[in-house]
Amino acid sequence: MHCIFKTKIQPQEMQVSLYKGLYGKERICSTSVNISYSQLETNERVHCRANVSNGRVDLTIFGLKGEDTDIYRCRVDIIFPPPYLRQFGNGTLVYIPESPDCPTSKTEARIQEKPEITPVQTPTSNLFLLCAILIITTLILILQVRRVQPSISLRKVMLWP
Repeated sequence: MHCIFKTKIQPQEMQVSLYKGLYGKERICSTSVNISYSQLETNERVHCRANVSNGRVDLTIFGLKGEDTDIYRCRVDIIFPPPYLRQFGNGTLVYIPESPDCPTSKTEARIQEKPEITPVQTPTSNLFLLCAILIITTLILILQVRRVQPSISLRKVMLWP
């Protein structure tokens, strides 16, 4: 989720909070963001991570379930440098399906342990065999052409008086 803030100077320190609901009564998570690091403060079930770029904070939320489908609003408190500013976002509707299509952490770990082997990654014996057949066929054709050429030239000489 993108939390956009407008200031004249680049903030050094700020607090980014995510609120659930149209009027933002339930705080889901809060993160203190500094230019050099971002510190996470989360509740038991939902975790947040923040990355700051020019004029916005990208907030990544982990642990939401289907029951968490709602409107979410960002609150950005610019703490330093003064003056202190508080800005609220317009809100974003976040839909979380009951059973996500995303792989679970166990499935993800298994995929990373045993990566799928594709033909691009390893040369197959069929490709090697095809190349060998093409090379041998080409050599045989070259040898046959060399044998046929002298007899053709002799015939031409004998046909002309």
